[in-house]
Amino acid sequence: MGDPTDTGEDSCSERALNRPELKPITRDERNEEHHRTEYAREEASRKDQRQEHVRRTD
Repeated sequence: MGDPTDTGEDSCSERALNRPELKPITRDERNEEHHRTEYAREEASRKDQRQEHVRRTD
């Protein structure tokens, strides 16, 4: 039958382990995400600048 006190629902910590999106973000993860976002923004800016340069030289 199992544990009579078990309601069939996971505790918060069990849910967090099973669903990573519910786990709190560590400082390292936040920094990594920030750097990744910043890098992507810089890459997009460089790409725009290259395309603009090509348009001017054509």
